[in-house]
Amino acid sequence: MAVLDETRIVIADTYNHKLAARTLTTQAGSGRPGSETDLKEPGGLAICGDKVLIAGTNDNRIVQYDLNTRKLTDWPITE
Repeated sequence: MAVLDETRIVIADTYNHKLAARTLTTQAGSGRPGSETDLKEPGGLAICGDKVLIAGTNDNRIVQYDLNTRKLTDWPITE
């Protein structure tokens, strides 16, 4: 993946023998630290069906983003 500028990326689609270029749009978050259910330093992503799990970098939490409703909710972590 290569970042072209603030809103465009190019992805090498290895096994389909092509490049994919995309313009990015904000799906969640505001670009600044937020409240309890907002994003704070998102560091990792995992896709699970129509949900995106987002790991915070320094806040020891996971937030779930619903691709259909575009809502963020805390994802409970139990020990």
